[in-house]
Amino acid sequence: MGRSMAWWTAYLAAGPGWIIPGLLKLLAGSFLAYLAIRHLVPVDKATEPTQMYLVAFGNVFSSPQVALAFTCTFVIISQIKINVTNAYAGSIAWSNFFSRLTHSHPGRVVWLVFNVAIALLLMELGVFKALEHILGLYSLVAVAWVGALVADLVVNKPLG
Repeated sequence: MGRSMAWWTAYLAAGPGWIIPGLLKLLAGSFLAYLAIRHLVPVDKATEPTQMYLVAFGNVFSSPQVALAFTCTFVIISQIKINVTNAYAGSIAWSNFFSRLTHSHPGRVVWLVFNVAIALLLMELGVFKALEHILGLYSLVAVAWVGALVADLVVNKPLG
């Protein structure tokens, strides 16, 4: 493999190549939600990982207790992975921000504790529910704005 071919392979695998695993995860999640709905899980609950895994493992194992144990294990491992990744990434962001701002570096553990404390505080105060409503409203405004842009380009521009 030539040097140019190796570069293009690495480029596609590191950038646009991430679309393929993302697509596979979307398809797997869609299949699990469909499977949950087919097993009479209410539609509003069918996208919850616990419901999807419980139905999937219920089809794999004959014992409901084993299916529940595997579901709990999958959910716990997933949550630990997500939370550790977010805490670590947040500590890097805080560390970079404050080291550039103050030209001092007290250590990554300080920022890790700081980041986790902020996350717990926001969760306990219920800020995420408020953000959910605000972002829902914002999405409607953004869609309306895009609609206005499209109308301007498609209707007004040809009319002069």
